[in-house]
Amino acid sequence: MSRLEVRQVSRQKGSEGPHPVWNGLGCLMLVVVPAISIALSVVVLQVIQANKWPFPYQLMGYPRFPDFLYSTKGLSQLFGAIDNIQNLYAYIAISLIIMVIVGGILSFVYALIYRFVGPSKYGPTDAPPVKLKVTKKQR
Repeated sequence: MSRLEVRQVSRQKGSEGPHPVWNGLGCLMLVVVPAISIALSVVVLQVIQANKWPFPYQLMGYPRFPDFLYSTKGLSQLFGAIDNIQNLYAYIAISLIIMVIVGGILSFVYALIYRFVGPSKYGPTDAPPVKLKVTKKQR
């Protein structure tokens, strides 16, 4: 193999994608963020009720689904179990809000870390950025 062939082979082989740690962090966020938001929604609702802060009464109480969902034995058992969860709609609403906030914060932190640790924005075939010194001309 000549020197030219070795150089071409090394140029063709690039990175295969992001490091597997980044994939693991994304998968972990997919599981952890909803779990944290559900746990926090229980705590937040307890604080709201303890301090008697205003909260939409439509989200409080036991959920009730249409009667046709209880028509078969399997569905009636499933929806019967869901019917026994008090303040389910409040938990869902608060969980979604917390999930958006926590997900946004984690995405911002992830972007900052990737900015400092990730690859440079210029590749091996890019020209260096032009450094211009602008001077004001007086007329």
